[in-house]
Amino acid sequence: LKQLKRSFKAIESGELDTRLALKRHDEVGEIISSFNNLAAWLQGLHQQYKQMNSDLSHELRTPLNGIRSRL
Repeated sequence: LKQLKRSFKAIESGELDTRLALKRHDEVGEIISSFNNLAAWLQGLHQQYKQMNSDLSHELRTPLNGIRSRL
């Protein structure tokens, strides 16, 4: 459980690639598996956010550059 706590702290600080080794096949193993699934989901969501932010920035810059060139 101490390692799980450290891993949550790592995720909280932005280390979204943090995963735990699954060595157990009991309730704790289920928690570890759920943690890994949640971490993977958060990492994917963060990647989507970064891509969307990049796409939106590009879309906003393109018309603004055209307007600037006409002024």
